[in-house]
Amino acid sequence: MNKTALKVQIREGRGKGPARVLRREGRIPGIIYGVGEPTPISLDSKELSRIITSGDGGSKLLSIEMEGREKMAILRDYQVDPVKNVLIHADLQEVAEDKTVHVTVAVVQIGGQPVGVKEGGILSHAVREIVVECLPTKIPEHIEVDCSGLKINESVHVGNLNLPDGVKALTDAGTVLFAVAPPISAEKLDAMLSTEAAAEVKEPEVLTKKKEEEPEKAEKAKEKPEKAKTEKAK
Repeated sequence: MNKTALKVQIREGRGKGPARVLRREGRIPGIIYGVGEPTPISLDSKELSRIITSGDGGSKLLSIEMEGREKMAILRDYQVDPVKNVLIHADLQEVAEDKTVHVTVAVVQIGGQPVGVKEGGILSHAVREIVVECLPTKIPEHIEVDCSGLKINESVHVGNLNLPDGVKALTDAGTVLFAVAPPISAEKLDAMLSTEAAAEVKEPEVLTKKKEEEPEKAEKAKEKPEKAKTEKAK
C-alpha cells in the first residue's frame, strides 16, 4: 500500500489560546500515540482534509516525519466544529511494520447494475465499511464487491467477501453488505402512504379532543359543589 505524506510538528503549547493560534496558521492540534508516550502534535488542516475527503481516511497509511525520523501512522479519529464545519483536532496512531492493526475499510460496489435491479428490484447498500485486521503495509484502500449477479431476494454478506491475502475481516460474517429487495407494488405503496397519512392526522385530533374535554371537566367540577350547597340549604 502506498503511504501518504503528512506534515507533522511537535506541539509545545496546550489549551485554547495556542489552539486558536494554530488554526489561524492553517494547522490544528492533535496527538499521536501507539509506540512510546503520546506526543502532542500539530497538523496541516488542508492536507488532513484532503485525506479524509478521499474516502479512505481511516485506512490510509500515513508517512510522517517527527524529530528527524520517519514514522508510519494511521488516522484514528478527528473532530469537526459543528457550526463552522472545519477540523479542530485529530488523533493519529503510530504503527509498526511487523504488528497487525485494526482499521476501518470502505466497501464499494463494482460490476454494473445487478440482474435483480434490471428486473425491477431495489439494491440497498446496507453497510459501507467493515473492520479488518492486517499488517499496516497490507491495508487495502477499499474492498470491491461485484454485485452484477445479484438477483431479487439475494444478498452479499461479509462472509462472502474475497479478501486480499493477509487481511482478516473482524466485522461479523453474517452482516449484510448489499441486497436486492423485491419491487414495491403500486397498491402496497399507496397503502403505506395512506397509513402514514392517517397516523399523522389522527394524533392532532386526539390532542384537540383532550383539550376540549378539559374545560368541560373543570366546569362540571365547579357545578357539583354548587348543587351540594343548594340541596343542603333545602
